[in-house]
Amino acid sequence: MFQKKTLTFFSFFFYSLSFFSFCFLFVDILEIDYRRKNSKTKEEWRNLACNALRDRLQYLNNRISEKINEHLNRAIDNCLAAFRYHFFQYDGPKYKKLSLPSTPFVGNYFHYPNDEFKHPDEINQLIENDTNYQLYVMAHNGWIMNDDSLRCFADQRLYIYLRRDLIQWSDIIKLRFGEKREDCPALYQYMKEYTRLIAPTFHGCRLDNYYSTALWFAQEMMDYARQINPNFYINAELFTGNMKTDCLFINKIGINSLVRGNFNEIIKIFK
Repeated sequence: MFQKKTLTFFSFFFYSLSFFSFCFLFVDILEIDYRRKNSKTKEEWRNLACNALRDRLQYLNNRISEKINEHLNRAIDNCLAAFRYHFFQYDGPKYKKLSLPSTPFVGNYFHYPNDEFKHPDEINQLIENDTNYQLYVMAHNGWIMNDDSLRCFADQRLYIYLRRDLIQWSDIIKLRFGEKREDCPALYQYMKEYTRLIAPTFHGCRLDNYYSTALWFAQEMMDYARQINPNFYINAELFTGNMKTDCLFINKIGINSLVRGNFNEIIKIFK
């Protein structure tokens, strides 16, 4: 914990130092610029430069604030849509009452140790202070309507979880393989060993929810399985909504057969 807090403190310190260094540099640059505008005194130059910096920072802050509000509004809309589907929509499950954890207002995006259900404030405290607890808090996998199946929706730049765009599967954990084996070598080796055990034991396998698995990873695992068992049969659940993308997955992996859902019915349910 000491090491973690120390690193956090120094990271904050150096980021702050870099920010203030940028501000001073920015003021110096503006000061030189304003000297060309016939300002009478150095103090006047500096005030003009500081005012310009303040305006720029307010502009950047407003842009970020607008983006955050957009994310939050999207999350509210998605929460209401999920609630309508589960409790009121004619083709939904029509839950009769709110209860935790079986029929909540919105689904839970995260799995917690021992399947326990705690108040969010208590969970945050445990995540911040209990390293053992941190190890077993994991995000659920799921599906996003009209999403690009070739990208990892768990990428932190996408804000999928924050926006509640994910239709989560509460019995599945999202594994983060990264973009290459070096990104998570322990997980890669674990899954490779699992593949080594499966390939000679069974005639084939089903890739469940395949469209939410990194393409490069699935390709390497299935190539490895067929090194062990050349006739290894691959059945995959795949509905990307795009025939070109489907063909890419089929050809890269060498899929023998597909499990297809009625995509139009799925879209109708979640509209």
